[in-house]
Amino acid sequence: MRTIHKFSGVHTRASQSGVTLVIALLFVLALTLLGVSAMSTVVVEEKMADNSEKLNRAFQAAESGVVRAMRDLSLFNTSMPTTGNTGPIGSSDLSADFAIQYHGRTEPNRAQNGWGVSSANFHHFDIKSQGKSTVKGGTVLHQGVYVVGPASGGG
Repeated sequence: MRTIHKFSGVHTRASQSGVTLVIALLFVLALTLLGVSAMSTVVVEEKMADNSEKLNRAFQAAESGVVRAMRDLSLFNTSMPTTGNTGPIGSSDLSADFAIQYHGRTEPNRAQNGWGVSSANFHHFDIKSQGKSTVKGGTVLHQGVYVVGPASGGG
């Protein structure tokens, strides 16, 4: 007669091979790699956000340079370029240098517009403003400006 043994699920220490331990260690390794990858992504994104903020602040400084140049009509000189600086803007790490360059004049079409004034021209200027920050960052901004002025030179 034959005897049939039922599987009882009990193993002796000698028959266990440690597969569960290997699988658990692989799972922990995968989670560690995932965590390290997520941390490095966060560091890169933080640097990108910081650079974006610095660029935005430098752009705002450059805009301040354009506004400063446009406030003073005596800076618009038809005979030679004019330069200037805003000095510190807000916090001490921002400033802007600007230069105003004359690009010629345009006579208005008086017949078409019906203007009776013959002594005025449109004088075209270019304002170049460079916003600067002491912590790496800079932006150059160009703004074209027309100034209505006398037909014969003068600023």
